[in-house]
Amino acid sequence: MTDGEQAGWSDPATRQRLSARYEQLDQLASDLTAQRRGVLFNGFLADMLTVYGVDALANQETELGELDVVFRLHGTRYVLEAKWYSSKIDYGPLSVLASRVRQRAEGTFGIFVSMSGYTEPALDSLRRDGQRPRVLLFEREHVEAMVYGKISPQRLIEAARDVASFRGSLLVGVDDLVSAAAAPADHAAQVVETGHDSARVAPGQPPSDGSPPSSSIPAASIPAARSGGGVETPPADVDGAARSTIGRRSLLLAGLVGATAAVAVPVGHAVNGRGPGGAAEGSPGPTGSASPAPVATATADGSAPTDSDQPFRLSVLGPMPGSICAVAFSPTDDLLATGGWEWHNNAMLWTVGDVASPRRVWSNDGQTLAVFALAFSPDGKLLAAGNSPKDRASTLDLWTIGNPRRPQGGELSGHAAEVHAVAFSSDGATLVSADDSGLVLIWELPARQAGRLPGSGVSTRALAFHPKGPLLAVGADDGTVTMWDVTDRARPVARSTRDAHFGKVEAIAFSARGHRMATTGTDGSAALWDTSDPEEPKKIVGLRHDGAEVHTAAFTNDDRRLVTGDGRGIVRVWDLESASPGTVADWTAHTGAVRSVHVGRAGVLATGGEDDTAILWRLP
Repeated sequence: MTDGEQAGWSDPATRQRLSARYEQLDQLASDLTAQRRGVLFNGFLADMLTVYGVDALANQETELGELDVVFRLHGTRYVLEAKWYSSKIDYGPLSVLASRVRQRAEGTFGIFVSMSGYTEPALDSLRRDGQRPRVLLFEREHVEAMVYGKISPQRLIEAARDVASFRGSLLVGVDDLVSAAAAPADHAAQVVETGHDSARVAPGQPPSDGSPPSSSIPAASIPAARSGGGVETPPADVDGAARSTIGRRSLLLAGLVGATAAVAVPVGHAVNGRGPGGAAEGSPGPTGSASPAPVATATADGSAPTDSDQPFRLSVLGPMPGSICAVAFSPTDDLLATGGWEWHNNAMLWTVGDVASPRRVWSNDGQTLAVFALAFSPDGKLLAAGNSPKDRASTLDLWTIGNPRRPQGGELSGHAAEVHAVAFSSDGATLVSADDSGLVLIWELPARQAGRLPGSGVSTRALAFHPKGPLLAVGADDGTVTMWDVTDRARPVARSTRDAHFGKVEAIAFSARGHRMATTGTDGSAALWDTSDPEEPKKIVGLRHDGAEVHTAAFTNDDRRLVTGDGRGIVRVWDLESASPGTVADWTAHTGAVRSVHVGRAGVLATGGEDDTAILWRLP
């Protein structure tokens, strides 16, 4: 077993993270569009392989078409096609994959994963293929065996190829593969001689040869639910298949048992780790265990729960028409702005005075293709939005929020490329916007006249003003962060440049007092900086996210904690009061990437994700 395989195989916290993410996707599958479900499933499979030490990439464009997942294992290149449909797969998609494999270099192998199984005619046609397609077939039981740690992907694939070589079968049941993987090298032939073809047998049903039925997942492999969170734990005498089903669903009931009135939509579940869910660079300790975080509920008198040691999901806004790329509270916390991908209603305003019952009061009715960035002015009277144009040239909007139901204003001309970052100065007199071409514009308000920041032409996705003065931090796709003095908007002065990340800089945030700055990047980390001298930031520590791209960050209002969100849908809350920052909470907030986080003055956290939802949380 390789080091990577051993790490994924033996770490309960890692396996629990995988299972939590899988269970969320399983719960949401029927509510997602086929395209969105496919993208999320591909990403999950690639991440699962990576956890077990197999470098995998999802949703890859090639000259021969898009590939769901690609990876290399023991010198063999694999092309994986994944389908999560309600009906069984017929021969057509299997034939396409077999053809794609034959189009590639010798040694390439195909894997088809169908969560709904395959039709008998499809299996018969594939077996009769005169060219012997180099394709293995997996079903839901195979995916769950890997998710719950019954067998690693390496051993599953190797055993499937070995057994297929002896028997000629492209679809072999999990139990046969586990037996083959656990046996001596020459035992695959014995498995073939004695094992039944479980491809034609539903899990839990007796096979035609009279051998005893087998469960997809043994009861012992299902992650134990945390009893203190009000989770219904399957009894010990429940069989494996039933326990698997109960376990997946019961996790989603966390916090609902015994509640007087639930106030959150039960979309997905969260996990929370007390102890180091992530670690600062150079700090000791593995990732801590995670467990379900309860959905927020009201007590008999209507007050919020009192357990301050775990995050509570207060309410879910969505599902929206598309991914949520930006969330922003107004300064008074009575409004929340959301923005995301979709041809219509991609910018919205919500009243959130009652965090348990948000209400949408306005949308921009599809004036743009997507909204990537949002920011309220310090007085809450203006809302800036960076977007992708639809039927117009402008990619920056500025609305006056007099009546939240009827914002006034609109386009600011100056950008041609997509605007991915906007920020207001602390006095509200300046708005800065940055686009994919590297153009950064400095807008004087209320005149709305723009100056230009001297630029390098590198795409810019991160902006933040220092809270104590006209100092602007600009993060670029080359990994640098530059501090600009914009006292004179016509002649900005660069004070310093830092190499912040090995990949793109995704986000920048300042603490309320301005003594710290946080940056995040596509290199799988966040960084904490000392900005007591804001013109010369000094890196304090790097904060790891286990290799996942970190898209967003926000400080709590007391500056004691930092919230970050990554590409796996995980949110981490970092304790900044210790010498070596560690996590005080760590949970799966979304089934897709977390694209935006914002902490309101009342301590409520808003998150936006690629699962088409925005969620409000009470921070621990």
